[in-house]
Amino acid sequence: MGDELVQSVRAYLAEHDPDVLAAVDDVDRSLIQSELRRSPLARLVASVQQARFYERLAASRSGAGHTAMTGQPDEPIVRLLSLLIEGNVEFIVVGGAAAVLSGVPVVTKDLDIVHKRSPENVERLLTVLAKLDAHFRPDFAQRKLRPRASDLTGHGHLNFDTNFGPLDVLCELSGARGFDELLPHTAELSDFNMKLRVLDLPMLIKVKSEANRPKDRIALPILLATLEERKKSYGDG
Repeated sequence: MGDELVQSVRAYLAEHDPDVLAAVDDVDRSLIQSELRRSPLARLVASVQQARFYERLAASRSGAGHTAMTGQPDEPIVRLLSLLIEGNVEFIVVGGAAAVLSGVPVVTKDLDIVHKRSPENVERLLTVLAKLDAHFRPDFAQRKLRPRASDLTGHGHLNFDTNFGPLDVLCELSGARGFDELLPHTAELSDFNMKLRVLDLPMLIKVKSEANRPKDRIALPILLATLEERKKSYGDG
């Protein structure tokens, strides 16, 4: 199933955007191999720390690099994941975090998830969001509007600020793909006693190609190259 998705994307790019496809050969595979040697959460922590470093550097032209991870990570993004898991929320990690967890050498600073929209799961998610003091962003009027069950059972993308940083709760991805539609296109990753359901690279590539924003076109070559390297190393995507 994954191979068919990627083949369809490659066929589309060959006809409509050959420069993107050609750029796959220019990707530095040593960066990918370096990421694949790390554990999934180590990749995510390093990526978030690097994003913060770039933000500090842009603001002050100074800063420090990321630190080595020697034990259970205490990064805010990992705390977000832990609270969702502890709250028994059924969700899939998507977006940049899914790419990083799968070994793609990119930088991300927030967590994107697609949740199951059953009444029971929405209630569990609302409980966790309340613990996180989650409110809609941007919040220019500083009203700190809280999500309602009706928000989480719709079709849109909900962007929140929380005590542990930004969290984007997506009801669906492109093509009206919700939790149930995406579930067959996920992989379970285990690290530090955490089990995460993560969107696999073939579907992530498909979603990015459909979105076709400039940032998605930039990401496609490295996503495709990482998929190739994963197949060499693990025989999977």
